[in-house]
Amino acid sequence: MKRKVLVVEDDNTIRENVSEYLQLHNFEVLKAENGKKGYNIALAELPDIIVSDVMMPEMTGLEMLIFLKKNPETNLIPVVFTTAKTDIKDVRKGMGLGADDYLTKPFEFKDLLSTINTQLTKKEVVNNHFNKEYEKSFEHWRTIANHELFTPINVIQNIFHISSQQSNLDHELKSIFDISINRLKRTISNLLILSGVDQFSTNEKEYTFESFHQLIKSILSDINNEERTIPINKFNITFDCDDVIRIKDYYIIALKELFDNAYKYSPNDVSIDINFTIKNSIFEFKIKNVNKFNNQKLIESSKPFRQIDRLTNEQQGLGLGLFIINRISDLYNCKFELIQKDKFVECSWVA
Repeated sequence: MKRKVLVVEDDNTIRENVSEYLQLHNFEVLKAENGKKGYNIALAELPDIIVSDVMMPEMTGLEMLIFLKKNPETNLIPVVFTTAKTDIKDVRKGMGLGADDYLTKPFEFKDLLSTINTQLTKKEVVNNHFNKEYEKSFEHWRTIANHELFTPINVIQNIFHISSQQSNLDHELKSIFDISINRLKRTISNLLILSGVDQFSTNEKEYTFESFHQLIKSILSDINNEERTIPINKFNITFDCDDVIRIKDYYIIALKELFDNAYKYSPNDVSIDINFTIKNSIFEFKIKNVNKFNNQKLIESSKPFRQIDRLTNEQQGLGLGLFIINRISDLYNCKFELIQKDKFVECSWVA
């Protein structure tokens, strides 16, 4: 991949000559004639390095640098200044603001190329060091996250159940407690998946048709336990499966999220059509439901923490379900499609 250089220079001849030279040395070059345009291009394109004049109309190079350093998206981009001014005060001011190097005009193109390559190498070394330190910290967090988050919840759950048996607590109170605990566990699990702490397991299990049917019932039961009373005929499920069905663990995660979203996005009094076709190691899941939201509003499936019509339709959860399905699909080359046709939402997931 070509490295991207932004050249900010108000002199047309210098700008074009520098750009042409860098292009000949396999750089992708962006160009701007003043600091204001340079800053806007830097925000939009995030170049690997910026080569800028100091004295320019509308916005000087130093003023552009101040804006670059204030913005978290651009504050780590190396900036090399070119200037005809050799006053040591200007050099110190620029370096104090965060400039990485200076070249005095007129300069040799080979010196410019050497300076750019030096700064890009320094940036790569810093990034590698940062990434290694981050990976060490993240691995440490990964080893303790599940234990430290779920152990206290399990202890609270066990103590409550023991207490409820001894004191004959009201059944409704016990039900509320169980719903709340399950909701908290699911929320934590989804957040850990989103952060990358929980990895999607690729373990595979074999099911007979009967045991697979029981698995689906179990998933529906989990959905039903989340403060919902789902009618027995809400899900109209059909199967076309081999005698032996092999299911990977991450399939189950995807199914739970797809069932849950189908339920949330359909009216209470309308059934949901679901079909499983599992043959010759191909797992295909299709679901069709009426959309209870505005038919012109497509379901956003690519961004986390995005719920549909949250202000007018109160929903539980964090809005991570479809994002997690997309992530699973990307990781394991599964095909996930979500299409709206008239008043229906049609979803398919193939693994």
